[in-house]
Amino acid sequence: VKDLRGIYSTVIVEGIGGLAVPVAHDYMVSDMARDVGLPLIVVASTTLGTINHTLLTTWHAKSEGLEVAGVILCQHRPAEGTIAERTNPAILEELLEVPLLGVFPYMKDKKPETLARAAEDALDIGSLFKL
Repeated sequence: VKDLRGIYSTVIVEGIGGLAVPVAHDYMVSDMARDVGLPLIVVASTTLGTINHTLLTTWHAKSEGLEVAGVILCQHRPAEGTIAERTNPAILEELLEVPLLGVFPYMKDKKPETLARAAEDALDIGSLFKL
């Protein structure tokens, strides 16, 4: 990753399952994140349970000394219009100690250009590229 940072202006590394997931017996994803040294973007669902999951993840990151640059909520399936889906973004924006960078909508069309347009419309892209 350090070599890539010397070549590219932006490097994105995807985590695997969450900060508390073991990669090896005594090595967690949070350890890997610390070793990589990049700020974190927490990506979470918009569904029921997200408030708890997202707050716990950002608090765990903070307790591990990791920088969380923000949170992106992602609708991974068509919206059902539940109370959780409608209210989670506003509640998280109020409770988080980091910025909510946007809510990425469910996209049936997975073409790269369509996804890129949706990201530009839904996310605070400027903040993402300042990291």
